Amino acid sequence: MSQPESGSSDQTHELPDGRSLAWCEYGVPDGAPVFYFHRIPGSRIDGRRTADAVAAAGLRLIAPDRPGFGRSSFQAGKRSYAGWAADIESLAKMLGIDRFAILAYSAGGPYALAAGIALAERVTHVAIVSGVAPSEMPDYRKAVGPTDRAMTLLARRAPWLGRVLMRRALKQARQRPERFGKTADRDFPAPADQEIMDNGFRQVIPEFFLEAGRNGPAGMVEDFAVWARPSGLALGPINTPLHLWHGGDDGTVRVSHSRWIASQIPSAELTVWPSVGHLHPPERWAEVYATLS
Repeated sequence: MSQPESGSSDQTHELPDGRSLAWCEYGVPDGAPVFYFHRIPGSRIDGRRTADAVAAAGLRLIAPDRPGFGRSSFQAGKRSYAGWAADIESLAKMLGIDRFAILAYSAGGPYALAAGIALAERVTHVAIVSGVAPSEMPDYRKAVGPTDRAMTLLARRAPWLGRVLMRRALKQARQRPERFGKTADRDFPAPADQEIMDNGFRQVIPEFFLEAGRNGPAGMVEDFAVWARPSGLALGPINTPLHLWHGGDDGTVRVSHSRWIASQIPSAELTVWPSVGHLHPPERWAEVYATLS
């Protein structure tokens, strides 16, 4: 096996409709391929924090930016979960990857479900960590943090206002990163999350947020809108192995989201980590990576 690589430079793929899809790779070039679907806000650079754990697991982690995030082109019109599955199929074909696993975090969860359903013959395993449920979950907004609760509402009813608020947040992250990092505390109320924030994560939040909004706020607002609209996902019995992990004390996305997904997909396996919040150190991600290697 090739020597581990901690990460790679930005790469882009031209999709059939002319859009540009950006991604980074982490781990080992000839490792078992895994596509990583990021959170909101998030991007291809999220993999940097766990690059060593990816390499240790012998995986090739391919982390693309969704439309309008990072360096990926904004997609005009209403996006859908199914549309993202088509983007991933195009990227996998270009890379010469026939079979692959999918790993998603937080708001990337429904995108993973969509790809697992649409690309069932190609997907070996779907892993979702701290994932959100689609809007079909009853009262899904009541089981998320204040920012997600507000943005899923604004993205559907007043997207222009959502873009204004996100633009202001991006300005603060750029001009007053320390203050911006502290404002994120309200979205991570679990004591376990506050410990991770105090140990350095609060300082890197502005960088990750600014990269997510590199193209401006429209991509993030549309991602919230996709979440808030009817998902179009045909949940039910699936043959692709599906494993869910969720922190029992998660106050950002409550464990009820993963429990609802598991209730809709009988074959799903759910692991609840006791006394764990929404944020995860590299060693916890290593536990997940070990199931995909």
